Amino acid sequence: MLKKINFSFALQKLSIVALCFVFAVFSFSCKSSENDPSESIIGKWEMVAIGATENTISEPPFDYCWEFRSDETVHLFKPGPVWIGNIYYPDGKYTSIGLYEIDKGFLIMIKYYDDGDYSEERWKYNLKRDQLKLTREPLYVPGPAEIFIANYLIFKLVEK
Repeated sequence: MLKKINFSFALQKLSIVALCFVFAVFSFSCKSSENDPSESIIGKWEMVAIGATENTISEPPFDYCWEFRSDETVHLFKPGPVWIGNIYYPDGKYTSIGLYEIDKGFLIMIKYYDDGDYSEERWKYNLKRDQLKLTREPLYVPGPAEIFIANYLIFKLVEK
C-alpha cells in the first residue's frame, strides 16, 4: 500500500535547508572578503619596528610610512617636518612610489626613486587587523661596507 506524502511538510523542510545554504554561502563570502589581504592592506601604515635579524628588531631611527592604495601603487614617505639633504619639507616628503602585488603569501614591491633607479623586493607578510609584519625573502646579508639592512619590518595602521 502506498503512503500519502505530505507535500507541505516536505516543502517546509526544503525551504529550511535552502535558507541554511544561502546563509552559509553569504557568511563565507563575507569572511573571505574581510580576510582578503589585497583589501586589508589598503591604507597608510607607520613603521614601528625594524631590524636586520629577528633578535635586533627595535624602534626605527626615523619616521617612515607606506601607503598602499587600491590601484596597486604604494607611496613611501617620511612624515613632516623633515629634512632630506639640504631641503626642508614641513609637511613631509614622498621618497618613492612603486607598485605592489600580493601573491601566494608574499608582498612583492617594485619601488621607483627620483633618480630613476628602482628596486624589487619580496616580503613574506603577516597581516592582522591594524598590524603588518614583513620579513624579506630571501633574507639580505649585508656586505662589510653596509651599515644597516632591514630584513624585518613591523607597521601599524594609522589611516584606512
